[in-house]
Amino acid sequence: KTTGLPNWISGKMENAVAQRSASVETKSISYLNAVKRPMQIENPAEEFFVKKIITDDLGQQHIRMQQQFQGLPIYGSEIIVHEKDGDIHLVNGQYYPTPQLDEIVPTINLQNANLAAQRDVATFSTFKNLNSEERKYVAGEQFQSELVIYHPKKNIKNPSLAYHITVIPNLTERWEYLIDAKTGDILNKYSSVCKFHADHTSILKSNHNAST
Repeated sequence: KTTGLPNWISGKMENAVAQRSASVETKSISYLNAVKRPMQIENPAEEFFVKKIITDDLGQQHIRMQQQFQGLPIYGSEIIVHEKDGDIHLVNGQYYPTPQLDEIVPTINLQNANLAAQRDVATFSTFKNLNSEERKYVAGEQFQSELVIYHPKKNIKNPSLAYHITVIPNLTERWEYLIDAKTGDILNKYSSVCKFHADHTSILKSNHNAST
């Protein structure tokens, strides 16, 4: 499902030549200011920040930007601004309109949100308190949490203050939870473990060939 907003906006700005000496960050924000109306963004300078700048083999720069609201990341939002020959000419990606939220103070504390995620995981999996040695294999703590702005089902009219919680219940599973920071309701959950299916026949043939 998409947000319904333009995910591809192209064209050079009228004053592009005059801006060529500016930093790529400044040019990116200027471009977003020029297209903020169709994007439904109120203040690009406050709502987007540069995460990473990549220069390709042709010397073109691609600026990855994260969207935020009052310092909180907007979950699932990332745009890429593209520069060629010193001019910004394209922006693409997923983003959301400036959230219309009166306050961003959670009612549910983080401990209770983590507990809600743990209880839910326990209904379909095995939760084990990992020891220090086991935690080395999962690259972090069993709960990794962040307060975000989340749009359930990518509904641009329904921004919610939520905890994004990564839960590692055991050594083989990893679950992502979005929990409403006002009510404690589970807004979404999904497994983030990368899986692949090996061709056992090919593996057997490779092993046989290697041994002959």
